[in-house]
Amino acid sequence: MAVDWLDAARFADTHGYHIDSGRDMTRWREYVIDSFNKNLPFDQFTVEQLAGDLLPNATVTHKVASGFNRNHMINFEGGAIPQEYHNAYIVDRVNTTTTVWLGLTAACAQCHDHKYDPITQKEYYQLYAFFHNVPENGLDGQQGNAAPMLKAPTTEQEKALARLDQQKKDLEAKMQKDVPNLAKLKIELSKLNQARSELRRKSRPP
Repeated sequence: MAVDWLDAARFADTHGYHIDSGRDMTRWREYVIDSFNKNLPFDQFTVEQLAGDLLPNATVTHKVASGFNRNHMINFEGGAIPQEYHNAYIVDRVNTTTTVWLGLTAACAQCHDHKYDPITQKEYYQLYAFFHNVPENGLDGQQGNAAPMLKAPTTEQEKALARLDQQKKDLEAKMQKDVPNLAKLKIELSKLNQARSELRRKSRPP
């Protein structure tokens, strides 16, 4: 059931331009599949994908959902003009959003008013302005996903990180009291920090 939505949202595991380098949108794809499995109300499904990161107290899941807006093609070809492709990404978001949620092909209004279309060029760029607020680069993605990125640990990884954080606090508190065993505790603390770092590395997002 999710496949049609993934297609409409232009989901892909590569950037599309130039040598078509890889990227990882697995967490966003999982969000879509989980939403179908949970029968998430469509209005909530819509809000989370268009502006999940702007919700009050947004969770990692909400922010991952807004990856809908990062599914566009991304270029890093030498000689390409960054401003040109930055504009192309925003145009892609406008065109995809109007097609998916309004059932409307608004692309003609990018260049001119059209007597048969219910959207003017001015209205097109009013919508464009909503999507022109992402701190991104026109040329990016040579090494995996393009900035900005989000650390997106799974539920299991979050629990493991919480346990390690608590163990670290306990050891730090013990270090303040148990000076004779300081060297041993420092070794244990160092091992914990390495484990935390490894977990955080693995939980790096797409």
